[in-house]
Amino acid sequence: MRIAAIILLLAASVLAGTADEDWTALIALDAGPGVQPATADEARDIALGHLKMQESALRGFLSKHGGDNRSFEARFRLVRLLNMRADMTSSPPPAEVERLLDAAKAAASTPAENTELAFALLTQRMRAGRGRRPTADERRDLLKSVREFQKAHPKDRRIPALLVEVANPFEAEPATKLSLIVEAKKLTEDSALLAQIADDQKRLALVGKKLPLRFIALDGKRHAVEDWAGKPAVILFFATWSKPSAAIFREVGDTAKKAGAVLVAISLDADRAALDQFLRESRTSAIVACDGKGWNSPLILALGLNAIPATWVLDKDGVLRSLDALDDLAGLLRKLAS
Repeated sequence: MRIAAIILLLAASVLAGTADEDWTALIALDAGPGVQPATADEARDIALGHLKMQESALRGFLSKHGGDNRSFEARFRLVRLLNMRADMTSSPPPAEVERLLDAAKAAASTPAENTELAFALLTQRMRAGRGRRPTADERRDLLKSVREFQKAHPKDRRIPALLVEVANPFEAEPATKLSLIVEAKKLTEDSALLAQIADDQKRLALVGKKLPLRFIALDGKRHAVEDWAGKPAVILFFATWSKPSAAIFREVGDTAKKAGAVLVAISLDADRAALDQFLRESRTSAIVACDGKGWNSPLILALGLNAIPATWVLDKDGVLRSLDALDDLAGLLRKLAS
């Protein structure tokens, strides 16, 4: 029997008792599927199957025990699950998410429930902005909302993660980003979050300095920042598997070419065939580098990169002037070329 079918069969028997027994069974599913996949595709099938099992348990609990005081948390768990599945399948969250949040809003009656509701509404708003570039006004409005949540719930354990996430779109404003992640660092002991903050600090520390960039391009030639002296340069970090990367690749290339700037494209691809095909189709004149090691590339690790696409700009002396130049790449290149 296929693994997915086994998981769905088990889902039917998750809830079969009192509210306490069913909630215990539901929480036990947080431990994961407990199945070792043999391939990446199987891992995805197992994960989606386990989400289906959790969804069945949550819907069953809400249907059987709608009056139980844990139904409030069950709705939030279902919201998180639906969002997670949308991320895994690269699809938008279903409209049901908003209906579940509206139901939670109507049912919230305790301070703890109101805190959870405020957090869920905030994170849902942050999620809605993922995958696209927020405007400067949108970035500031979102930061204002995070600050309002922080002021209302200063002891909430999730504030450091909120500060780090809301700092992400502020790459073009290093001072603002640095203040947010330094504040988050003081408030957390979470190792994963601290690792992300360390990468961010490493990257921000490069701004205003000559970039220590040396690599071997796909054509076998060695390159260094000194090779481009006298011209501004655009450094685009990308991967063919990243849809936003592919979307801006040609746009960045055209803008750099019109400005007479050097374009360096550093790929995080592991699949060389996919990269070669992408480059042929894009007909790029960029200097392209790829060591096939993805996020574990020594170059990527040394630069503190932890998100793509990223568009960095160097001046004519090789000094890093921007970690995110997409708001006005053409204007910045004109300024640096003069």
